[in-house]
Amino acid sequence: MNYFIFNPKGKIDRFCFIIYHVFLMAFYLLYGLFIFIPKYSSHGDINICIIIQLLTLLIILFNYKKKFLAYFENIFPSIILAVIFTFDILLVPFICKTNLMLTIGLVFTLIIQPIITLLLPVKKIDN
Repeated sequence: MNYFIFNPKGKIDRFCFIIYHVFLMAFYLLYGLFIFIPKYSSHGDINICIIIQLLTLLIILFNYKKKFLAYFENIFPSIILAVIFTFDILLVPFICKTNLMLTIGLVFTLIIQPIITLLLPVKKIDN
């Protein structure tokens, strides 16, 4: 088993996926709340903040890809689903028009999608 999410070989189990996901999503959200929003409000240079946010999303993408690869054992559906599950959080504010829809969309992308991914069975992990 290979727990390093950037390595294309190996699979990731449920425990490692959820640990990586919780830490990465917490960093993404806290960085956005405490660094990105104040810097944007003060009309500061936000290019570095955007790059850090996108790099964090890229790491989350690799985490999803590794988990989907453990289920599908094929790279193409794993990458497609990982891109959808990672970058849909950027589309939620544009799709949802009311606060209720925004709340439902954020709950779905931040809680329900990782749970669905977590419940996917892993096909035989080699130690």
